[in-house]
Amino acid sequence: MNNMNTANNQTIDFIPDEVLHARHEKAQYSEILKVGIAFLIITILLAVGLYVYKLMLKKDLDAVKDEISTQTREIDSMKNVAESGYTLGVRLKTLEEILDNRIVYSKLMNEIRDKTPASIMLGSISLSESTKLVLDGSADSADYTPIADFKNKLASSDLFSDIKVLNASGDSKTITFSVSTSLDIEKLKEPTSPDVSEVSAESSSENSLK
Repeated sequence: MNNMNTANNQTIDFIPDEVLHARHEKAQYSEILKVGIAFLIITILLAVGLYVYKLMLKKDLDAVKDEISTQTREIDSMKNVAESGYTLGVRLKTLEEILDNRIVYSKLMNEIRDKTPASIMLGSISLSESTKLVLDGSADSADYTPIADFKNKLASSDLFSDIKVLNASGDSKTITFSVSTSLDIEKLKEPTSPDVSEVSAESSSENSLK
């Protein structure tokens, strides 16, 4: 009885070994295929991630290059402004020197006209050696009073000094004369415009800070 129960409990496998082996190989192949597909997907994801990273890095590098280019242009622009300011300062300084040395002869003529008595008519005015002024004229007078008056009026001006009557002669109606005087040229120079001086000073200050 026991032997019969033992025989019934035993499992009889009728599947051939070849089929079992094939199933086993198929299972192994399936596992290998799954692993290969997973590896391929991971590889693709890594490649895509690396490509995206490179694109982002290139974008950042391009942005940095653009910023550097912009800063360089601004620096070059500032250099041009500084150079222009320096050139302007030099030109203004030269202009100031020219203005400082420019003689306003209209001021001289106005001063001579104001100091000339009504009875005297000047025939010529000559300037030699830059500071030596000679006045030739005539006086409608029988005496030398108008000439003395003319000399005193010239002496009252801050433009003239060392006034001398070189010669004087005439008849009962008219006296011709020649008067010499030293001229203060500095008082005839036109004062520099305050605007020019201020701009020149500002330009010089900016250049000294560079």
